[in-house]
Amino acid sequence: MRLSIAGCFAACAVLLVPMTAPAAGVVLKPLSYTKPVADRKFVFVMLGNAEDEAEVKDETAKAQFRALREKYPKTGLYNGESATAVWAIDDSEFAPYDNTYPAADGVHFVRVEGDWWKTKDFTGGRNRLSADEETRQLDAPAVAFFASGKLLHRYTVRDLITNADELPHTPQHVLWSTGGVLNDATGRFSVFTHDSNRVTFDYRTGEVVARGKMGLGNPLLQTVLAVSGVLTLVILALWAWFVFRKSGTTAGVRAGSA
Repeated sequence: MRLSIAGCFAACAVLLVPMTAPAAGVVLKPLSYTKPVADRKFVFVMLGNAEDEAEVKDETAKAQFRALREKYPKTGLYNGESATAVWAIDDSEFAPYDNTYPAADGVHFVRVEGDWWKTKDFTGGRNRLSADEETRQLDAPAVAFFASGKLLHRYTVRDLITNADELPHTPQHVLWSTGGVLNDATGRFSVFTHDSNRVTFDYRTGEVVARGKMGLGNPLLQTVLAVSGVLTLVILALWAWFVFRKSGTTAGVRAGSA
């Protein structure tokens, strides 16, 4: 079974540029990158913002951004390292490396949407966005499914979460996603949320096939933990009773002997 799991901080580099994790508190920029697909049979290309790329201080990286744009004119999937397009996405939405999931079949593609990733390192404050702004962001696109570059299905943040109060805020964004995983063997894509939800889709159709709570938010796990806690208390109580009774019996024997 092969899992396509995005594993680096992307909005900051092209494939040829060494990738480093951004420092905490840095506002990330939409910079172009490439991603190998199906053991390099394909390459997925995400074009970023040309103005942001022109402001990059590293001249080598800046030149590589220009070369990437010259070779790949649109965001989409290409054959190997060639400039032959398999399909392209015509909208201008950008998603960083960790938020794009091209399938190995060369047809399907999943994109986690929104620009919340720009300020995802600015967490920990107590202040929250205004109610109106929170509502706007909860009603914004969250996950989109494509086939050959054409939109199949799109979900909002509100479609995926169950408790908005559990979502952390940055000064500018509501953070809802904790990651995702695409499974080529099963045709499934799962996305995970900050309020402990796991939503699984058939990425070939974009339809939801399962949803539920993870970790301590899972009702079954809560029941198991509660039962385990009760059993632990019962065992401790029996042990204490046994020790107390044994101590009392021993003391009685000693008194009788005296």
